[in-house]
Amino acid sequence: MTFMFIGTIDPAMINASEWKVVLLIFLASLLYTIIFYLLGALFSTLTHRPVVSFLLSLSCWIVLVILLPQVIASISPGAGERSREERLRHAAAALTERYYQQIERLLRAHPPSRWGYSRPSGFFIFDARPEVITSYAQPVGQIEQEAVNAFSRLVEAQYENYHAVYVQERRHALLFFVTPAGVYQSIVSLLCGTGEPAYFHFLEACFDYRRQLLDYYKNNALFTSPRLFRAQSSLELDQLPRFNEREWREQDTGRIAFGMTFLALLVVLLFTLTYVLFLRFDVR
Repeated sequence: MTFMFIGTIDPAMINASEWKVVLLIFLASLLYTIIFYLLGALFSTLTHRPVVSFLLSLSCWIVLVILLPQVIASISPGAGERSREERLRHAAAALTERYYQQIERLLRAHPPSRWGYSRPSGFFIFDARPEVITSYAQPVGQIEQEAVNAFSRLVEAQYENYHAVYVQERRHALLFFVTPAGVYQSIVSLLCGTGEPAYFHFLEACFDYRRQLLDYYKNNALFTSPRLFRAQSSLELDQLPRFNEREWREQDTGRIAFGMTFLALLVVLLFTLTYVLFLRFDVR
């Protein structure tokens, strides 16, 4: 599937680092395939009957590719952290409800001439006179800033929860190294960015960007600024912090190298063992 996908795009669109990833996936796939060919050859040298050799090879394939990965995957770590995640979601929903209620009470106590309210879109003041905007910017902005501060505490707790789950998942992933299928899956997921490390690195970058953005708002007193309430704001958007996604492959180079070395050593070991047994094989 990987090479079918690459064949449908212009090779000029793939840079050197991406070609390196493709070649590493090809090398890992080649080593993974050779391992099972060598296992078949090894069983052929141990037995004199093709049927027995086939049954041993099939049984070994089922155990290494299906049974062991399923058993390891069923051991789910981080159950306590996942239940904590649910509590954080409920707390965030309660904070959102309280925020809407505070804004609604403010507008109903001192209603502007024309205003609207809908969830989850928010509140709309259609009277665009500067004095109206200025009068509501301060109290509404204070409520929003208090809500953001409360949400920030929840976000920090959520980040700690994600990090605890990620650490447990990393430890749990080491169990997959007992089988070639687990090692191969780990290598490919790390190279393609579809595994837990790449996902957590992206979340980490999102949390960092949120902190930068909130610091920008607070340092420029934008929560209570009337500029945020105008349709054509005078904000200088080019001064906003830019989101920079981290390069996850560099942080997982060690695990990729370890997995590739493991597959290569397994190929050498199986080849040596098969070759020695083949020299002693009695064809009678």
